[in-house]
Amino acid sequence: MKHSTVFITGLILALGSLFVGLQIGKAQLKQTTPAGTIQAIAPEVDDKPDSSLQTQSIAQLQQQIIALQKQLADKDALIASMQSSMGLLEQQVEIAVEENQQFNERGASAQSPFKDEPYTLPIDSIKQWTPEPFANVIASQSGDIVKAYEKHHLSKRDEYWATTEEEQILTAINQHPLSGDIQIDSISCKQNTCEIRAFELAPQAWMEVSNGFRNLNENRSTSSWSYLAGSEQGTLIYMLTEYQAKNTQDSSEDGE
Repeated sequence: MKHSTVFITGLILALGSLFVGLQIGKAQLKQTTPAGTIQAIAPEVDDKPDSSLQTQSIAQLQQQIIALQKQLADKDALIASMQSSMGLLEQQVEIAVEENQQFNERGASAQSPFKDEPYTLPIDSIKQWTPEPFANVIASQSGDIVKAYEKHHLSKRDEYWATTEEEQILTAINQHPLSGDIQIDSISCKQNTCEIRAFELAPQAWMEVSNGFRNLNENRSTSSWSYLAGSEQGTLIYMLTEYQAKNTQDSSEDGE
């Protein structure tokens, strides 16, 4: 019995020592184990991205590819359009060169397609015959009306015809119902031309009044140039009429 008690006591002490030793060893093991070792024995973490993120990235890449393809197609279309325009331009240049060569081959007798500069007169020359503001009107014109103006003032005066024509024009104006809307500045006739300078005091009055004396002489046809411009005194009127004998005109047409 005594031996059994001693044996049990020794077994308990041995178990206690073993337990204490295990606790001390466990504590030392925690102190001496490096962090890398703990991480090594930790469960593995999945490095692969989530499937939804992969799907989103693929969709973005597809959109970028589609956008790039569209830009490339637009550039191809622009290049094709430019090439077409260049082709048309080259054709036009070739046609122009060919027409120019044909024109040169016709010789000096061919009529030039370029017109002469419009005929004009300097203001100083005009002021010798016409006062302002009418002089400024003539100076602003070009072509046939200026040629007719110069011819009128360089022509000699046929006193009988000129006086008769001036009186008829003045009478026709004064007898018109709208004569009060016209202020006459000058009526001057020469051999076959008459010049009228006046002011229109009411809109459209001159059109009505001038129709009453355009063909006073039944034996003559007329060519008239009229110009209206604003001024402080009213609408400025300049009218130049050239008369031509009808029998002379008819005979010239028969000769043609």
